[in-house]
Amino acid sequence: MLLLLSLVAAWYSLVRPAWGMIAARGWVEHECEIVSSRIQSSYTRNSSGKSSLSESLAIVYRYEYAGRIHVVDDVDFYGGLAIRDAVRDDILARFPEDTTQPCYLDPADPGECVLDRGFRTIYLLGLIPLLMVLLFANGLRRAIRSPPGS
Repeated sequence: MLLLLSLVAAWYSLVRPAWGMIAARGWVEHECEIVSSRIQSSYTRNSSGKSSLSESLAIVYRYEYAGRIHVVDDVDFYGGLAIRDAVRDDILARFPEDTTQPCYLDPADPGECVLDRGFRTIYLLGLIPLLMVLLFANGLRRAIRSPPGS
């Protein structure tokens, strides 16, 4: 089960962002209007009844391409997972509300668009579950190769 969780974590935190960055090199730069740029707060309640506050980055932007208006909220390829306050504040400062910013869209699928197609250090967190997968694979290989009782 831990191997499966490590594979899923590696996919979402490393493989998917890397794949997106590589694909986005061929995307078209376009102008987007930042509609909303804020920190969104929400309360969640766990099974024991305790509530906790979670905050996430909420940047919504729109653009017109090929006669259609698109409204998107993808800043980058990380998928909006938790980020440190300082990084979140830096992103908010880079994309203030009611401004026009460059964005990058997939001409084959104009609904796919990001504000930042570059590398971010947060992507390196994906190396942790990838390392776990490699350790599991090595352990499995050793278990298969070694004869029983040795």
